[in-house]
Amino acid sequence: MGTEEDSLKLEVSAKLPIITTNLKKIEEILDKNLVKYNVVVTEENLASSKAKATELNKLSTNIDDYRKSKSKELSAPITKFQSECKTLYNKCENAKKALKTQIKSIR
Repeated sequence: MGTEEDSLKLEVSAKLPIITTNLKKIEEILDKNLVKYNVVVTEENLASSKAKATELNKLSTNIDDYRKSKSKELSAPITKFQSECKTLYNKCENAKKALKTQIKSIR
């Protein structure tokens, strides 16, 4: 016969994500394309060098935004789990606080 404590035992069933990407292929292509940005900046090519810097900024921002978006998407179940557990924890803490307040008032 199970006790109340046994029924409050948290059970979790999780499948860890397997993340497959084409990052190695992208890195190879990127390395080949980045060669064109390896220039010595002079007065004569200042405008084109600024344009290249802008292109690199846009590309790196796109990559980082995509990383953040996917990371947020993949971590959503963990965030939800943490929030739900925190709710249970807070309920226990609030009940404990109320009980301790009453205990202190009797002393």
